[in-house]
Amino acid sequence: MRNPPVLFFLVAPIPAPRHRKRWVFLVAVLLCSVLFTWGLNYALVDRDVSQALNADARNAGYSISAHYRFYIDPSTLVLDLHDVSAASPLDLFRGLFQSASALASSGRSFDHVILARGGTPVFLMTGDDFRELGVEYSGGQNPVYLIRTLPEKLYKPSGEAAFGHWAGGMLGVLGKQMQDATEAGRSWAGTQ
Repeated sequence: MRNPPVLFFLVAPIPAPRHRKRWVFLVAVLLCSVLFTWGLNYALVDRDVSQALNADARNAGYSISAHYRFYIDPSTLVLDLHDVSAASPLDLFRGLFQSASALASSGRSFDHVILARGGTPVFLMTGDDFRELGVEYSGGQNPVYLIRTLPEKLYKPSGEAAFGHWAGGMLGVLGKQMQDATEAGRSWAGTQ
């Protein structure tokens, strides 16, 4: 008895349409680009910040992630505050100083630094002021001095100064600077 003929179209692979191959290729390229960009941001800025913050148990009440603006602009750093469960303004400033110190010691410099909360910019700083904070903090500068002078270095997302510069008697200036620092910390944490 003879074997029945096998129909060729039933066993031969059906070639995928040409547009489906392009689509799969484009998705693969896009996925690789996203992973590469995220990995680059992690390796260049977020790892140093995370290690510095994780080394201090007092930073457990919040988390800060670091990345380039839009993940591709290396001239601007974004410090994005997330998950604030139990953090005072002093805790947030300590985290800012530790982040600045870690990035300054690794040789990273920026033109601008954005302090964001949940992806929304709250304050801007110049890169030079941010680097100076890191150098002074790692050099043993009095943290109270760094905290009370920080608001003078902050700008609103529109570019105008967020706080004024105070002049006058030492006690009056100190009191106003600490009020500004408390307000800045609360604004960044979103507790106002």
